[in-house]
Amino acid sequence: MIKTTGTNDSHFSANVKLLVALHELLRSGRNDSTEADEIRDQMDVHWLRLSSEDKDRIRNLSASLSSLVESAREADKSPEESTLKAFKGAMEGANWYTALKLLSDIEPSWPPANVAFSRGVCWAHLHQPEAAIAFFQEATRHRTLEPEEEVWLLHSLVKVGRIEDVIPRIQEIEQSNESALLLLMAAEVRFMQATTQSEHALHLQAIEVAKRGLELAENQHSNEQLQVFCRSAYLHMALSYDLLGDTENALSAGVKALEFNPQDTIALKLLGYLKYQFFPEAEKESFRKDFRRDLIAEHTEYASTSIPSLN
Repeated sequence: MIKTTGTNDSHFSANVKLLVALHELLRSGRNDSTEADEIRDQMDVHWLRLSSEDKDRIRNLSASLSSLVESAREADKSPEESTLKAFKGAMEGANWYTALKLLSDIEPSWPPANVAFSRGVCWAHLHQPEAAIAFFQEATRHRTLEPEEEVWLLHSLVKVGRIEDVIPRIQEIEQSNESALLLLMAAEVRFMQATTQSEHALHLQAIEVAKRGLELAENQHSNEQLQVFCRSAYLHMALSYDLLGDTENALSAGVKALEFNPQDTIALKLLGYLKYQFFPEAEKESFRKDFRRDLIAEHTEYASTSIPSLN
């Protein structure tokens, strides 16, 4: 598992969300609106309860968000090799705040899309999806994201409950067989819809999308990120098969998930449930929903800490 570090302080998280909302108003020319003033007042309340370290982090975020409203620029030179090496080391070591500080030094000489995407990755790992979304979306304004990058944006939107916002893109993905990773992301969204709406037809639809993604993954170069999505797809399928009363396929999918890591405690927990059915019937649906929710939540910590190419 990728190590994830960061503050869990509710005041810090609240300040991050409010700051992102404030900068959205700034981008739309509503900096002097009543809504903006109300957000500033709320931020002041949380600001007083922040540590000096967290205040510095908020200042860094504010400066980074402010750079999004500046006119488009192009990198005019390559980053200093020593700074770039330190940045990559911070990313690989999961030192997200250090990486964010170094990005401020790299920014003038690195493509805007790379800077924005990297900031998004850092904030996603720091459990601040609203900030991550702002930077991922900025990256899309400069270039089309690669599949391994786009899943970060889609997953962050899903994590904050903006499922309806991703449905149009999910529908496009389902019409294509270009990327196993994106198909598996689409399946994850469909599994969430099925769970929320409690419709068997949606579970069957999600299973079919997952199967397509898994089949395509067999013919694509495998990496950590793709393996994570494959393992997640099998676990989601197992849950849905169980709900549909298909215990045989549920167990088969659970075993497939365990093949990625025989010590996977989450997969082992699900297999134990499927084999022994130790919950009363009335509690099974609650178990499935909680399990699926936890499965979504863990994705950020497992996801690959990819660094955008300099090309």
